[in-house]
Order: sequence, then C-alpha cells, then structure tokens
Amino acid sequence: LRAKPDFHDSELYAKWTEEYGFGQEAILFAAGRLKGSRPNMTKLDGMLSDYYRFRKFSPAEMAEHDRRRTGQRELALTLCRRLGEYVPDLSPVIEHYVSPWTDQGFDEKTLETVADYCFQSGIRTLEGMKNLLEKFKKLGLLSLDSITAFLDEQAERERFLKEVLEAAGIVREVNSYDRSNYRLWSLEWGLPDEVILAAARRSKGLSPVRTVHRLLSACKAQNIRTAAGVEALSPEPAPPKKREEGVGHAYSKDELTAIFDDIQKSELF
Repeated sequence: LRAKPDFHDSELYAKWTEEYGFGQEAILFAAGRLKGSRPNMTKLDGMLSDYYRFRKFSPAEMAEHDRRRTGQRELALTLCRRLGEYVPDLSPVIEHYVSPWTDQGFDEKTLETVADYCFQSGIRTLEGMKNLLEKFKKLGLLSLDSITAFLDEQAERERFLKEVLEAAGIVREVNSYDRSNYRLWSLEWGLPDEVILAAARRSKGLSPVRTVHRLLSACKAQNIRTAAGVEALSPEPAPPKKREEGVGHAYSKDELTAIFDDIQKSELF
C-alpha cells in the first residue's frame, strides 16, 4: 500500500502483536499473501484473525493452513455440486462440515463418493450427509473400502429380505419393520438365513408375519438350525395346555418390578 500508516493502522498492529501475539515475521508473511488481491488493512486484519482462530502463529503454520484451506474450499465446492445444494459462501461449509469431516479421518475421495450416494438416495443437503457420516463414524467406517463393504453387505441383506417376503407370499417393498425383524432373528436369536427363508415358505397362505415369528421362536427355543428342522414344525399354533387350577407361578409386585427393570436395562435383551 502506498498510503502512510494512520492511527487506525497503529491500533490494528497493537491488536495483532499484543492481543493475538503475532511476531513481525508472521505479520509480514500474511501481508505478502494479500499482495495482488486489492489488499487493505481490513483484509489483513481478517486474515490474521482467521490465523489466530486456528492457532497458526508462524509463517510455516500459516502456509500449511492456507494449502489445507485451498484444498478444503475446492472439496466444499465439489461436495455442494454433487449434492445439488447451492451455497453462496463456502466458509461456513468448510468450518462446519468439511474441516470436521477431514479431521475425523474421512478423505477427499470418500467424501465425494458418499456425496454421490447421498444424491442418488434422495439426500440432497450437507446436513443430511453429516447425519449419514455420523452413523458411519459410530460404526468405525472411515475409509471408502470399509464403507463400500458395509453398503455391499446391506444391499445383500435387502435382496435376501425381498426373497423372504416373496417366499411368504407378501407383495410389497422391504421396509424398516422387515429390517428390524431380521436383526432380531439373525443377530439376537442367532438363526441362519436358511432357517429364516424356510420359515417364510412354511408361512405362505397363512398370516405370514405372525407365522414366521412363531416358527422362528420355536426354532430358537428348540435350537433348530436347518431348513429340514423348520419343515418338521407345524405352522399352526399348538392349542394351549389346560392349566390345572392352582398350578402356576405367582409373583409379587416387587419381584415383577425388579425382573422387568433388569430386562429393560440388560444388554442381553
């Protein structure tokens, strides 16, 4: 700048050195970064304030921050384009989305691919993508390979559940209720897919969902782990045994309260 320093410039310099703690070398480095971009002292103050916010005090730290910032700006623009979301100012996108995601371990290629998946599935906002990435992070899925393997597994589950519905004579798309049931049967009850599919076939023409539950509950109770074992079961409910008068269990209110409280809190249930 050709103008002579004024009182305002002196105030800014005091702010940078005394309040922010920048040395002269760092201030001159920042000033040099503005050269050729219609610089002024207000812009320099904004730049140094940004460096201060990210705790970058040396020229080397500032240069690395600028390189990273440039890459993040390009990535932010790419992600917005792939999601179909227009954002006039990319600074909040970098601060609230891109920077935290890269700090968490998601690389550029992974984020771009996830943005494509989001767009294809109807998720068209950065906030929606953030929610999905949070779930991936909780599952420990940070690399593109691990996310792809997980999605392949989920796609295979969807195909299998579609086969189960067709085997039971149910004509509709797979929904969240079906997925929840499959997690119960497969993960919590430990039943093989062939047993689940066999139970679906035995339930066709009856009340399919209720019958599948009944058959698979019997498989769990009797430790049946083959399709042949399912075929030996009756799909119709057995008539309840007549209980003799006075025979049975009696529980006190305290006993029931304690038992149900334990069931609700236990990880086994």
